[in-house]
Amino acid sequence: MLLILSAVVVYLTIAVEDKPNKQVSLVELKGNIHLPKDQYFKFAGLNDIQKQSDVNIAIIRDRLSKHPYIQKVDVAIKENRLMIDISEKRFEAILFSKDKQFFVTDNSVLVPVLPYTQQINYPIISNPKIENDILPMTSVLKQKDVVTALKILSAAKLVNPDLSDALSEINLRNGKDILVQFSSMDYPVIIGRGSEIRKILTFNTLWDYLSSNKSSAIINYVDLRYAEHVFLGFIDEESPEKDSTI
Repeated sequence: MLLILSAVVVYLTIAVEDKPNKQVSLVELKGNIHLPKDQYFKFAGLNDIQKQSDVNIAIIRDRLSKHPYIQKVDVAIKENRLMIDISEKRFEAILFSKDKQFFVTDNSVLVPVLPYTQQINYPIISNPKIENDILPMTSVLKQKDVVTALKILSAAKLVNPDLSDALSEINLRNGKDILVQFSSMDYPVIIGRGSEIRKILTFNTLWDYLSSNKSSAIINYVDLRYAEHVFLGFIDEESPEKDSTI
């Protein structure tokens, strides 16, 4: 008897879900941040939906759920209005590898940066040493160099939100010494290789001074490559780009 009732419930659910809805006169979408609404409409085939006599919200929900930027989507029809509420995925960084650009999500999945993308205010991870082909919608955890950059980002977030907010680029330099750039500084921070988290903690102890406008007038680079020591290169010294040891 219980199995029969369960089957009836499933049947009714499917029947209600698949039943075409009445014609809509207006489409409203909320929750979009990284793409204009018209790009989501185009992806889901909603540009001429007002001309359709039967609108199926299950099909629309399924289409939008397949969009690479969308984490969750709710669709409903209220008084001839198609109401769409989306939640986009959370991005932590943008990966630049050769001619490809990807968002890195909070669960380390690579999402391709699409045309017309907006609100791109994330740290850049550039020039990683690639061990395998980088493919969209796959985990980045197979790329050790990129994982190193993500550890640097995580350490910065944990130790100091101001430091994290100012971190603009992690240049992995194809396996060479890592350079980190901050928006509040006109000079690079040389992280090197190994003990990256400890080096970020060390750098944070000098953050208040180094992030001031005065430091940019006299400092050419900060070097954290050597144990727990911090070396400062001043304006009259050779720049790190010309230093063959970097």
